Amino acid sequence: MARGSATAQVVADTGEALAFTVLDSAALASGHVVVIPRRHCVGVHDADSTSLNAVAVLCQQVAQGILRALPATGVNLLSACGPGSDQSVDHWHMHVVPRKSGDGIETWPESESTVVRHCAAGKLLATELNKVSPGK
Repeated sequence: MARGSATAQVVADTGEALAFTVLDSAALASGHVVVIPRRHCVGVHDADSTSLNAVAVLCQQVAQGILRALPATGVNLLSACGPGSDQSVDHWHMHVVPRKSGDGIETWPESESTVVRHCAAGKLLATELNKVSPGK
């Protein structure tokens, strides 16, 4: 899609990022949009700062447009990045999915993680991030 080799309904193109509707049965809701950076990266973990900013800003613009143009009261932003995440395309993309109460879309896991495991993971992450960004 970023190279212009696939067909889709483009809803916005900023030069650094592109937004297009999901046209097939993969759409979670009417108005489901995918936002991608033009520069290749597998996921958010290896995107450069220009691509990160371009995708975030375009996701916000798409979300605002969805809330104005469609019968939606909210949106979900969804992304899968890298092995083990169920990423279906080897290029980072953010799904902007129109939502409203009672729409029947399930986006959160039904099972809860244990508090102990969750807290331990949070501590490991905080330690790792403080290695990368000392002084914060």
